[in-house]
Amino acid sequence: MENLETSPEALESAANIVDAYCRTQKSVMDTYLRNATSMQSEWVDDKTLGSLLEEIRHLNTIVSGLMDEIQSYYPRYFRKKAEMLRNRPKF
Repeated sequence: MENLETSPEALESAANIVDAYCRTQKSVMDTYLRNATSMQSEWVDDKTLGSLLEEIRHLNTIVSGLMDEIQSYYPRYFRKKAEMLRNRPKF
């Protein structure tokens, strides 16, 4: 941890990275669900595909919720800390 950078720019960058990561993860899950759903017309065994799609939908909901929670807290936290550093007294 000796190389921990706490400049406002580094904190802003961390906020942007967290935000982009969350958006990417949600997009990955949406694409996965969309691709799996598109196989429905070709799949002959509705019983296994149906349970697979339900599991993917469930995972998508969980991942989306977690990413929303992370996005609602950490980018704002890092930006607030960056602003505090910018506004601190300079001697």
